[in-house]
Amino acid sequence: MMRILLLFVALGLSGCAGVCDNIVHEKGTSPGGRYSATVEQRNCGATTEEAFVVVIHDRGNMLDPHKDVAAYDGTDGIDVRWTGDDQLTISRNGQSYNELDSWHDAEIVYEGE
Repeated sequence: MMRILLLFVALGLSGCAGVCDNIVHEKGTSPGGRYSATVEQRNCGATTEEAFVVVIHDRGNMLDPHKDVAAYDGTDGIDVRWTGDDQLTISRNGQSYNELDSWHDAEIVYEGE
């Protein structure tokens, strides 16, 4: 009985850690359909600031996890568009936390501030 109680407590505590609210603002798929990109508004609670992130996922490999390729402070001035099968263009307005130049074989190009 004690083991079951400890299991429920452990599961309950682990379920509380790392939970964020994500609101998808924009979504786009590459012309060939291999990649998808989304702009998400992420809120992880009172101890962190709200952020906007650009996420890419390889639609051809569902076992490959998605990747945050860019993150910005609380701004909604972000637009994503696929300008080729393997090129994502991100137009942004705001302070960047992180911007990757590529993900797998997809190139990421930035416009704006």
